[in-house]
Amino acid sequence: GLCGLVRRFGYPFEIFQAANGKQAVQLLGHTEVDVLITDIRMPFMDGMQLCEAVSHTMPWVQIVILSGYDDFAYAQQAISLGVKEYLLKPVSAQELAPVYLRISQAERERNARLLLAEIEKDISEMFVDAAAVYDQNDKALQLRTMNLIYESVKEKGGLVIAPSAFGEAFNNIEGFLKP
Repeated sequence: GLCGLVRRFGYPFEIFQAANGKQAVQLLGHTEVDVLITDIRMPFMDGMQLCEAVSHTMPWVQIVILSGYDDFAYAQQAISLGVKEYLLKPVSAQELAPVYLRISQAERERNARLLLAEIEKDISEMFVDAAAVYDQNDKALQLRTMNLIYESVKEKGGLVIAPSAFGEAFNNIEGFLKP
């Protein structure tokens, strides 16, 4: 089956299985996942209901539907629920490989956006702190603060981009580390 195909081709996924949609919702309640691969026909809760539940509660999860139904109405509903891929069974390795690449690329982009948001938040907080220090007119404290900001941003692989109010402070503080 699909799990065997994923394992055989060495895709770096930790795989969790559920026998039906209801069990999948329970599993997702305590397991963080990035990708959900589901069938449409399942007992207790069908794949569309599962997709709807996941898209509302875990919008970052990329959903792939495997279906034996070549029905435009199902595909249309899947699109409205944010499903990324709709594959017809049986799925071959040749069909799964490009899906894996698209999902991996989307996940890398999402992680990059999250990291950038975190860096921007950290920098913003540092500049707020630096503004308070700068207002104290203590040159040694200003220097230490600006160096800490620079080192912190450099550690995260970012660039030091200062608002114009701080641009002068960066340039005028004697002894400030410069790249």
